[in-house]
Amino acid sequence: MASANPLSHHRCYLQIHICKAAEQDATHYIDPKSGQVVGVNHVTATLLEDDTQPAAGPMEPALEEQRAALEQVLSDYIATQYYDDTALCSVYAKDGELTVVISAEKLNLRNFWSGSWISSWTVKVGAASMDIEGEIKVLHNF
Repeated sequence: MASANPLSHHRCYLQIHICKAAEQDATHYIDPKSGQVVGVNHVTATLLEDDTQPAAGPMEPALEEQRAALEQVLSDYIATQYYDDTALCSVYAKDGELTVVISAEKLNLRNFWSGSWISSWTVKVGAASMDIEGEIKVLHNF
């Protein structure tokens, strides 16, 4: 599992995960919520406002209904369990699998602490069953 870093753009309310599941090419990543492919400047860690285009279609049409339903449930969960604007979840569909990425960060530099959470889950969708495998990374600094 690869790590994921959330990026946002100050002029438009768009947040995306920079992770393998979202990668379209070396500098473009898909936002499954908006259906847009966004350019990223990795040097400055910013989204490129003038390099946004609609995705060609659903990531994997056969899984789109499940992907959207899971993303809605997780978004509702994030809204009730995390502080405002500190967490982001994304669900990607590719190669018969759903990849769930949840990240959160809370900074309190005035009191000399910070913490972050990144979890990545792979859901292998079978005809009669689903297998889930995941990884959680927690970082806390004093």
